Amino acid sequence: MSPRLSLSLIRQTVMIGVLLCLLVTGYSLFRFPGILLPPQVAIIFAGVFHVVLLSYVVIVWRSTQSTDSNEAWIAHRGATWGIIVAGFWLIEIVAGNLLDPNHRAVQIIYFGSSIIAFAVPFFAGIWGAKRSGTIRAGTLVGLWSGIVSGLLTFLSLMAVTYLFINNMLKDPQNILQFQRSGAPNLVTFIIGDSLAGATGHLVIGLVLGPGLGTIGGVICKALASGKSKPAML
Repeated sequence: MSPRLSLSLIRQTVMIGVLLCLLVTGYSLFRFPGILLPPQVAIIFAGVFHVVLLSYVVIVWRSTQSTDSNEAWIAHRGATWGIIVAGFWLIEIVAGNLLDPNHRAVQIIYFGSSIIAFAVPFFAGIWGAKRSGTIRAGTLVGLWSGIVSGLLTFLSLMAVTYLFINNMLKDPQNILQFQRSGAPNLVTFIIGDSLAGATGHLVIGLVLGPGLGTIGGVICKALASGKSKPAML
C-alpha cells in the first residue's frame, strides 16, 4: 500500500470516529436535554468538546497530506499504540462502572489499568524515537496514539453507559452523586456524567499523548547520546 493511500485510510477512519462522537453526543442531548443544566457548565463542556474535536480534525487532516513513507509508518504505529491505550481504558471503564468498587481485586484492576493507560504513550514515544532516531517521531507517535485512544475511549465509555444503563442505575455511588448533582433524574445524570468523562478522555489524548511521547523521545535520545560518548580513561 502506498504512503498516500495508507494515510488516506487512517484519515478516513479518524474522521468516522469524530463523526460518531458527534452523533452520540447529539443523540444524548436530544434524548436527555437535562444534561444542558446548569447552562454555565454545559457551555464550558460543549466548548471543550468542540474545540478538541476540531483540533483532532485539523491535526489529522494536515498530517495525512504527505506522501512520505516515514509519516505513514509513524501514523500506523501511533494508531496501534492508541488501540492498546484504549484497551486499558476500557478495562478501567468496566471495572469502575460495572464491577464492585469495594472489592480489592477490582480496585487493583481499576487503578492498575489507569496507570498503564497513562504510561503507554510515554513508552510509545521511547519506541518511536528509538526506531527513527528522532524526538519528533516520539512526539508524533504519542500524538497519534492520543488521538486514536481518545476517540475509541469516548465511544467505549458511551457504549458501556448505554448498554449497561440498568446496572449503572443500581450503583449506590451513582445514586449518591445524583442526589448531590441537582440533575432532573438519575438517567440524565449518568448520561451527562459519562459524556463529561468521555470528553475528558478526548482532552487527555490530545494533551498527554504528544506530551508523554515527547518526554519519552527526549529520554531515549539522551540515553542514546550517553551511550555514544567515548569512555573516559
